[in-house]
Amino acid sequence: MSGLRLWWFMHRDAIRRFAGAGVAVLAVCCALGGAYALVRSRLPKCGGWLRPACQACPGLDAALAARAEGQYDRAAALADAALDAHPEQACWQDFKAQFNHNLRVKFKLLFLPGRRGAPEAAPAGPLRLSTKDPYYVIVNPSAKAYLYLFQVDGAGNLNAVFPSAGALLAKNPVSPGEQRIPGTNRFLSVSSRPGHEQLFLVAATWEIPELEQIAKEAASAKEGGRRALAKRFLDRAANEKHYAAPLPGPAFGQWDIESLGAPPSDGREKE
Repeated sequence: MSGLRLWWFMHRDAIRRFAGAGVAVLAVCCALGGAYALVRSRLPKCGGWLRPACQACPGLDAALAARAEGQYDRAAALADAALDAHPEQACWQDFKAQFNHNLRVKFKLLFLPGRRGAPEAAPAGPLRLSTKDPYYVIVNPSAKAYLYLFQVDGAGNLNAVFPSAGALLAKNPVSPGEQRIPGTNRFLSVSSRPGHEQLFLVAATWEIPELEQIAKEAASAKEGGRRALAKRFLDRAANEKHYAAPLPGPAFGQWDIESLGAPPSDGREKE
């Protein structure tokens, strides 16, 4: 018997066992691979721990920057183009959903004439108030929203009403439902100098970083600085007003108030 045949005769059982084990391992690997492919086929094409590469959203930074700057047409166009190319990407779906979400915001201004009696709703036309007529705003968003309330007095100075450290509300975003600004048992007031004042409300389903920054700067700005901030705010407010009607996501409100200043005391009113 040759050496090779003798070697085979002595080790054939071990070789057969090893070959059988290899076939079994190969079969298990094929089964696992098939199961993995089946699971992947049942999952969305993007998102989930099995597809980490899909978490990247090319172009989203540009769309976010455009939205932050108030270029809503450009932001929406970028989202539409991305969804045409990759309709399965959840990041773009979420981004576009914010534009399509119909945010409804009910708001009204109420004031206390002479600080007495029940609060009255502001009339449709210009509102005439003195420093003895404190007022507040009721806002009722239909969904979680970012609210911005600013006051421009007769001298052109900007006051941040919300967000503000003086408001008794949590920070943006606020929950749906009725909110009183600046807070329960707290009021706003016109300037002691007579003149035309304006109160602006901006709301959106997304954060507006520029308005957040203006509110922070207004908290510590001096009079000259608050006039410069008023110009910045009015430019952005005009942009938000322009888009509030065609887009379902943002909302805009404005009140014109004629400040009568501080009325002379007749000596009988108790503070």
